[in-house]
Amino acid sequence: MHDHYYCSHACLQRSPCHCRGYSGLQKKYVDRVVVVDDGSTDDTVNIAESLGAYVVRHEINKGYGAALRNCFETARNLGAGAMVIIDSDGQHDPSEIPKLLEPLKQGFDLVIGSRFVNGNGKKCPYLP
Repeated sequence: MHDHYYCSHACLQRSPCHCRGYSGLQKKYVDRVVVVDDGSTDDTVNIAESLGAYVVRHEINKGYGAALRNCFETARNLGAGAMVIIDSDGQHDPSEIPKLLEPLKQGFDLVIGSRFVNGNGKKCPYLP
């Protein structure tokens, strides 16, 4: 039985979607790219579909939580064996997808990546 890895890419109204740059890289590491378009007013849906992504569309912005909920529901409905979530703001490197999938292959249930590991994220503002 082949495991299918789906990559859910949440495109939000407030951040432009970098689907063109990410879709090809993601498809290199996953069987299917799912884009949740959360009420965007740009060309996200057309771009994502033209690149072969499975698109879930919110007609109005429902927020990040609803987009994530749709990521999980869609992955479950499509029979995903594993799922990686990458935001559309260009801050995640799709080439690191295999690093996230490896612990799952070893039997872990959940893997969470962080942009703050190894000194990254030093330019992020501190909010007390």
